[in-house]
Amino acid sequence: MNKRYPEQLAEWVKKKHSVKARDRNLVMFQAVKDDVCEAISTGYSIRTIWEHMHETKRVTIGYHQFLKYTNQVLKKASQKPPKENIAQPEPKKGAKPPEKQSEKSSPGNQHKIQNFIFDPSPKKEDWI
Repeated sequence: MNKRYPEQLAEWVKKKHSVKARDRNLVMFQAVKDDVCEAISTGYSIRTIWEHMHETKRVTIGYHQFLKYTNQVLKKASQKPPKENIAQPEPKKGAKPPEKQSEKSSPGNQHKIQNFIFDPSPKKEDWI
């Protein structure tokens, strides 16, 4: 009857009399982190999410601490490199490069927004 480590840790924390508020708050936020990220991606503000969770007793932490934890999660998520920017292997010599589809070939690509990449060294031909 081996328990998973998080379950063992939860029992130990319950037995311990002096649980730090910081640890309790962080665990509380980690429990709702996925719901918070999903609500943010849907378009709700962090303030609205916190108010609802606080009112329904899902979290008892204050807004500023909730905001701090949320910003940390969002910062970590934005630091992950997008899958589109993964370098493609170099083609072998003599091999034909793969043909690219034209943007007009499918109707879904007509409104596709291109990513902006900042280049700190300007080129003279771009100025004209």
